Amino acid sequence: MKSIGIIGATGHFGYIISKEIISAISNCHFILYGRRKPDFDFPNIRFEHFDYNYDKIIPSSTDNLILIIDLSGPVKESDGKSLLACLKNNIPYMDMALHNSHINILKSIYKDQPDSSIFAHFGFFPGLSNLIILKGFEMQNRKSGILVNEFPGYAGGGKNVSLSLKDMLNEARKHKNIRDKKINYFQMHSIKKLFKWNAKTKYFYKWEYPEIESFLYSNPDTVTLERYFSIKPSILNKPFYGIIKIWNSPMHGIVEKMIPSVLYFFKSTLFKKIDPTMEMKFYDAEGKKCIIELKVKSAVKFHGFVMASFVKSFLTKKIEAGLFTPEQIFSLDDILKEGIHDNYELVFHK
Repeated sequence: MKSIGIIGATGHFGYIISKEIISAISNCHFILYGRRKPDFDFPNIRFEHFDYNYDKIIPSSTDNLILIIDLSGPVKESDGKSLLACLKNNIPYMDMALHNSHINILKSIYKDQPDSSIFAHFGFFPGLSNLIILKGFEMQNRKSGILVNEFPGYAGGGKNVSLSLKDMLNEARKHKNIRDKKINYFQMHSIKKLFKWNAKTKYFYKWEYPEIESFLYSNPDTVTLERYFSIKPSILNKPFYGIIKIWNSPMHGIVEKMIPSVLYFFKSTLFKKIDPTMEMKFYDAEGKKCIIELKVKSAVKFHGFVMASFVKSFLTKKIEAGLFTPEQIFSLDDILKEGIHDNYELVFHK
C-alpha cells in the first residue's frame, strides 16, 4: 500500500486538516511525524517521532512513501528545515504556507537540489486562492484581477500562526501588488478600497499575501494582480493599522514579543474551537465586477477538505521533479465544483 507522511498533524490547524485528509483517502497508509502522538486513531495510521528543528532527516522507515505533507505552517526562522529533511530521503514534499517570502526560500533550496519534487502553497489561501485567480484570468481572457477576502480575527490558532503573523508584520513595509505590469510597493493596511460585498459596500485593505509571489512564479507575464482583505469583525481594522504603525516605530522592541504572545493566548484559549465562516471573491482589475464568489461555512474544516482534494488529485497524476505551485498542475475544477455544497458555495459570474 502507498504511504503518505504528514508533519504537524497535532498542531491546532494540523489536527483538523490531517483528520480530513486521512478520512478522505482510504487507499493509503499514513505516517504521522511529530513531537507527540496525536489523540485520534484510524486503522491506517502510524506515529513516528520527528522534530524538524533537531532531526536532519525523516526517520528511515520511508521506503514506500510517495509524498510528505507539511501542515506545520512555515515560521521564517525554521522555514525549509522540514523540506530539507524530506529531500535527503528523496521524498516529494507538499505544504501549506503562511508568510510572504516562503516561496523564495523554497526556490533557493530547489536551486541547490533541482532533482527534488516540491509542491508549494497547497492550502486554502494560498493554494485554492491561486486556482481562483487562474480561473478568473481564464474567464476574462486577461491576466488581471483583484483577490479579496475577509480574515476572521477570532479563529482559533496555534503558536506557529502567531509567529507567522510576526513574520508578516516584519515584512509590512515591503508589501507589493502588480498593477499594469509594474510592481507597487506599499505598507501593509495603509491603502483601502470599497468593494461591493453582499449587496452592500465595504472597505478592504491592500496587502500582499503569498499568492502574489507564488503566482508571479508561475505567471511572470501577469498584468494586474492585487490583494485586499479585511479583518472580521471590521472594528479590528483600525487597531490593526495602529499596531503596524507601532511595529514600524522605535517602539518595535516593546511589541515584537508581546503581540504574538497575546494573539496566541486568545487564539489557543477563548477562540480555540471557533471555526468561522469566510468569503473570498475575485474581481476585475478595477474592482467593479465580481467574477468568482466563494462562501465557506467552516473555514478550517474546509481547509482540510481542500488539501484532501489536492492530494487525491495528486495521486492520479505522474509529476516529474520540479518546484510547483497549484496552478501549474491543477485547475479550480479539479479541486472544487461549482454550486452549493455541504460546507461551501462556489459561484461563477459569467
